[in-house]
Amino acid sequence: MKNTPPTEFLPVGSSPPMLKGKQNKVALMLGGGGARAAYHAGFLRRLGELHPELYFPILTGVSAGAINIACLGSGPGSFRENSVRLADFWSDITVGQVFNADWAATLANMLRWVGRLATGGSGLAPSTRSLVNTGPLRSFLSAALKPGADGRLLGVADNVRRGHLDAVAITTTNYLSGISTTWVESREIVSWSRPGRAGLPADLGLDHVMASCALPLFFPAVRLENAWHGDGGIRLVSPLSPAIHLGATKILAISTRPPRPFPTADPIRPVPYPAPASIIGQMLDAVFLDVLDQDALHLQRLNHLLAGHPRQNLDGLSQVELILVRPSVDIGALAAAHERDLPRAFRFAIRGLGTRDTAQSDLLATVMFSHSYVGQLMAIGARDAEARSEEIAAFVRG
Repeated sequence: MKNTPPTEFLPVGSSPPMLKGKQNKVALMLGGGGARAAYHAGFLRRLGELHPELYFPILTGVSAGAINIACLGSGPGSFRENSVRLADFWSDITVGQVFNADWAATLANMLRWVGRLATGGSGLAPSTRSLVNTGPLRSFLSAALKPGADGRLLGVADNVRRGHLDAVAITTTNYLSGISTTWVESREIVSWSRPGRAGLPADLGLDHVMASCALPLFFPAVRLENAWHGDGGIRLVSPLSPAIHLGATKILAISTRPPRPFPTADPIRPVPYPAPASIIGQMLDAVFLDVLDQDALHLQRLNHLLAGHPRQNLDGLSQVELILVRPSVDIGALAAAHERDLPRAFRFAIRGLGTRDTAQSDLLATVMFSHSYVGQLMAIGARDAEARSEEIAAFVRG
């Protein structure tokens, strides 16, 4: 991240309406990570069981985190009730409810890609939009979120209208312009425009969720308004900024990336050339996981600067408190043990990328929507919530 003043911290005179109030507003921000977002569900369910009184009026999510935010924001109940609903959603999920990866579908898509490459994209071979068909995920989400006939998330609209929620925001990437676009449903019309990113008022719908979690190349893009949109993590350089634009004074952000020590190479043992799966996994982590760490560090540094100059105006900036939750173990590394849970055809396809030739399982973890893996992540999330529940409860109440 460039060492420039963060534009989400606005002078009071130029702030959006929801940023002007002095009242305490706590935002819940959920990042991406594909199937690793099951960790969110386990963490939040246990947190809700231990502290059912907790309340997050601002919800923001990106990539797979957008699915979880949509589930929480659509629920009619309390935080505890909605977090149980979210956990039930993940407990029911299977690979087949996320994408169609049977032999016929997978082989057909692979042949289309090979054909396009072999013919130099001349049009002699049919084009393909993604490796898998996510029609099953749309159906599964539709059953869980119960959108209207036009796809609108009626639960979100009702919660915002009743004042139960201040705002719900979902971020996508506009493939035409390259702009990171945050779609906001809120009680007040809120919008912003910064280099490379924008916030737009919207009636959130199922398409926004599907677009935000559309993993590049793996899942198809979704048409929103007059452009195709994909995974919100691709161009999102400041994942905390939507919550701040929406008036948050505190943010609870949940990442799926564990703290990782700097690795040391064995000076004697030769290091093999990285498999494509390892390279793709690192790219996915850079897009979906690492940027939250950088943004959190940026926010902490600015808070430290503001705390050291309490009597200076500093352009009307104010501190925004942050708790960043991480898994206590490397949940990505656990995915390799569940590889055989993937459909045979899809497993065959990604093995071609070298998933068995590397100890790094981040690519597998992104697509490992299996009962056993999801259950393991939810259990880890619940355990981590127990360890930090009192800290978080005090943070939200304070």
